[in-house]
Amino acid sequence: PTRADPISGPPGVSPLAQDRRPCGAFCTLWHSFPTLLRDRMDAVIVHEDIEGLHVAQGQRFDAAHAAAVDQAPQTPRPITEGARRSLRAMAEHGKPPESSR
Repeated sequence: PTRADPISGPPGVSPLAQDRRPCGAFCTLWHSFPTLLRDRMDAVIVHEDIEGLHVAQGQRFDAAHAAAVDQAPQTPRPITEGARRSLRAMAEHGKPPESSR
């Protein structure tokens, strides 16, 4: 059975998309059982830290967010492997399919 997550909403719906569209691999990982609270916390902290640094350097929020999505999976910070998997899925979610690259 699926249920709504009080933090990120219903399963299969992107917590990041304003249009609440289905979000594929990212939501599958985000809502899967092995993704522990610690994994989610690590992923959010790393993403927000990178995003905040870019905003502090004068980037617009959308550019800072895109940079954080792209850079977070390679963070040198000691994060859980589950967090790193979630960050990779988030980065892949924003890329166009291979056929359109």
